[in-house]
Amino acid sequence: MTKAALIMMTQSRALELGRGACVSTPLRRLVHTVFSRVFWKDEQKLRQIIDEHHQASGPPAENCRISVMLASDRASYLTGQTLVVDVGRLLP
Repeated sequence: MTKAALIMMTQSRALELGRGACVSTPLRRLVHTVFSRVFWKDEQKLRQIIDEHHQASGPPAENCRISVMLASDRASYLTGQTLVVDVGRLLP
């Protein structure tokens, strides 16, 4: 539900700001942070998340690269987009 809200907020803000505004966001999967450690430190929970949600986990640095790209001139032609950061895994 929160990811759907993030997608809609991104698109709404891009429409609100109009042409010339670059508003895009990375949609992250499970990231190895202190906040999410309850999921990735427990092998059984992590396997359950991957099996049920087809969701791999990854290090924060990998997500930062996408954020840096979105904040740079390389993303000047993107707006209202949500880039799925899925650790190289294509979801069905």
